[in-house]
Amino acid sequence: MPTNTATITADQRNAIYELVRDHLSGLGDLDLALEHGEIATAERLGEAFARDLRLLADLGWGIEDERRTIALTMPADELEEALRRLRSEAAEGVTWSGIRGLRP
Repeated sequence: MPTNTATITADQRNAIYELVRDHLSGLGDLDLALEHGEIATAERLGEAFARDLRLLADLGWGIEDERRTIALTMPADELEEALRRLRSEAAEGVTWSGIRGLRP
Protein backbone atom coordinates (compact mmCIF):
# COMPACT_ATOMS: atom_id res chain seq x y z
CA MET A 1 0.00 0.00 0.00
CA PRO A 2 1.42 3.45 -0.93
CA THR A 3 2.50 5.68 1.90
CA ASN A 4 1.62 9.35 2.19
CA THR A 5 4.35 11.60 0.74
CA ALA A 6 2.58 14.92 1.30
CA THR A 7 -0.81 16.32 2.20
CA ILE A 8 -2.25 19.30 0.36
CA THR A 9 -5.34 21.46 0.79
CA ALA A 10 -8.33 21.49 -1.52
CA ASP A 11 -7.20 24.83 -2.98
CA GLN A 12 -3.73 23.45 -3.67
CA ARG A 13 -5.30 20.38 -5.23
CA ASN A 14 -7.43 22.49 -7.54
CA ALA A 15 -4.46 24.55 -8.71
CA ILE A 16 -2.30 21.48 -9.36
CA TYR A 17 -5.22 19.69 -11.01
CA GLU A 18 -5.63 22.53 -13.53
CA LEU A 19 -1.91 22.50 -14.35
CA VAL A 20 -1.94 18.73 -14.84
CA ARG A 21 -5.00 18.90 -17.07
CA ASP A 22 -3.41 21.63 -19.14
CA HIS A 23 -0.24 19.60 -19.58
CA LEU A 24 -2.16 16.44 -20.49
CA SER A 25 -3.85 18.35 -23.30
CA GLY A 26 -0.53 17.93 -25.10
CA LEU A 27 -0.74 14.13 -25.27
CA GLY A 28 -0.95 14.40 -29.06
CA ASP A 29 2.62 15.72 -29.03
CA LEU A 30 3.78 12.29 -27.94
CA ASP A 31 2.24 10.70 -31.03
CA LEU A 32 3.79 13.37 -33.26
CA ALA A 33 7.22 12.80 -31.75
CA LEU A 34 6.92 9.06 -32.37
CA GLU A 35 5.65 9.63 -35.90
CA HIS A 36 8.67 11.82 -36.69
CA GLY A 37 11.15 9.44 -35.08
CA GLU A 38 12.01 11.87 -32.28
CA ILE A 39 12.56 9.13 -29.74
CA ALA A 40 14.30 11.25 -27.09
CA THR A 41 11.43 13.75 -27.18
CA ALA A 42 8.85 10.96 -27.05
CA GLU A 43 10.61 9.41 -24.06
CA ARG A 44 10.76 12.75 -22.20
CA LEU A 45 7.09 13.43 -22.91
CA GLY A 46 6.08 9.90 -21.97
CA GLU A 47 7.80 10.16 -18.61
CA ALA A 48 6.20 13.54 -17.90
CA PHE A 49 2.74 12.33 -18.89
CA ALA A 50 3.18 9.18 -16.79
CA ARG A 51 3.96 11.33 -13.75
CA ASP A 52 0.96 13.54 -14.48
CA LEU A 53 -1.34 10.53 -14.68
CA ARG A 54 0.10 9.14 -11.46
CA LEU A 55 -0.44 12.51 -9.76
CA LEU A 56 -3.97 12.67 -11.14
CA ALA A 57 -4.70 9.33 -9.47
CA ASP A 58 -4.07 11.02 -6.10
CA LEU A 59 -5.72 14.33 -6.99
CA GLY A 60 -8.85 12.63 -8.27
CA TRP A 61 -10.01 12.43 -11.85
CA GLY A 62 -13.00 14.74 -11.60
CA ILE A 63 -13.00 18.51 -11.74
CA GLU A 64 -14.82 18.64 -8.40
CA ASP A 65 -13.45 16.90 -5.33
CA GLU A 66 -15.11 17.07 -1.93
CA ARG A 67 -12.01 16.27 0.15
CA ARG A 68 -10.65 19.04 2.36
CA THR A 69 -7.16 17.56 2.31
CA ILE A 70 -5.60 15.26 -0.23
CA ALA A 71 -2.87 12.73 0.51
CA LEU A 72 -0.28 12.44 -2.25
CA THR A 73 1.32 9.02 -2.42
CA MET A 74 3.81 9.41 -5.26
CA PRO A 75 7.41 8.81 -4.26
CA ALA A 76 8.86 12.12 -3.06
CA ASP A 77 11.42 12.42 -5.86
CA GLU A 78 8.78 11.87 -8.57
CA LEU A 79 6.37 14.27 -6.89
CA GLU A 80 9.04 16.96 -6.61
CA GLU A 81 9.98 16.55 -10.27
CA ALA A 82 6.35 16.70 -11.42
CA LEU A 83 5.59 19.79 -9.33
CA ARG A 84 8.82 21.50 -10.40
CA ARG A 85 7.96 20.94 -14.07
CA LEU A 86 4.37 22.11 -13.64
CA ARG A 87 5.50 25.23 -11.76
CA SER A 88 8.10 25.97 -14.43
CA GLU A 89 5.49 25.70 -17.19
CA ALA A 90 3.15 27.96 -15.25
CA ALA A 91 5.92 30.51 -14.66
CA GLU A 92 6.65 30.53 -18.39
CA GLY A 93 3.02 31.45 -19.00
CA VAL A 94 2.29 28.18 -20.79
CA THR A 95 -0.35 26.88 -18.38
CA TRP A 96 -1.77 29.67 -16.23
CA SER A 97 -5.46 28.65 -16.53
CA GLY A 98 -6.63 31.43 -14.25
CA ILE A 99 -4.80 30.20 -11.16
CA ARG A 100 -4.50 33.04 -8.66
CA GLY A 101 -1.62 33.50 -6.29
CA LEU A 102 0.89 31.36 -8.19
CA ARG A 103 4.17 33.22 -8.55
CA PRO A 104 7.13 32.23 -10.72
